[in-house]
Amino acid sequence: MDDYEKCTGYVSLCKSFNALEREIELRFNSLEKNMASTRKDLDVRLQSMNEFRAQLDRQSNTFVARAEIDMAHHRLDEKIQGINENYRRLANKSSEQTGSAKWSDYIITAIIAGIVAALVSLIK
Repeated sequence: MDDYEKCTGYVSLCKSFNALEREIELRFNSLEKNMASTRKDLDVRLQSMNEFRAQLDRQSNTFVARAEIDMAHHRLDEKIQGINENYRRLANKSSEQTGSAKWSDYIITAIIAGIVAALVSLIK
């Protein structure tokens, strides 16, 4: 192998390496661009997820604790039972008054009838 062939081989080898270097550089640039756009997309997604988490935190702060609801429910049940008892007492009292009022009405009617009968017998 003479010097010319060696130089030609070296030159073609250098051209191949340069072509490979350009191709690899283009691929790396393309990968860097893709990674940059992917990072931007991930940042947007993460930001929306953080906003969603913040919204859930704000929402959970407005929730009432289970113990508080149970206590309020128990108090309302007690009030309802008290109201029901008062209603029963009033209903019983009312029925007693109604029953006694009927007997008093009968007695008053009987007295008036006796007075009318006595007046009628006196007038004749």
